[in-house]
Amino acid sequence: MATIEIRRSHTLSLEELRKKVDQISGSLDAKYAVHGHWQGDEMVLEGSGMTRGVKGRIKLDTATVLVELDLPLLLRPMKGQVEESIARKLDKVLAGG
Repeated sequence: MATIEIRRSHTLSLEELRKKVDQISGSLDAKYAVHGHWQGDEMVLEGSGMTRGVKGRIKLDTATVLVELDLPLLLRPMKGQVEESIARKLDKVLAGG
């Protein structure tokens, strides 16, 4: 089970949504050293360096975006901060930001 789970509805095409998720991935990479790569309509996330052990995915479908992120034990105290940051960025890019 994921430590962080964020689900949002959207009205974008999958192509538009992929571009938006690429923005989120770039932010995760820059801020938390969590890298993403596409496997179909799912972006697989993995941490490196200080965030090694972070694993997750961003799953897309025609109506929703699901972000699941499992934090290693040492990073779990930061769960609230990470979750809030991802939710804020997701809401911003889905709103057109």
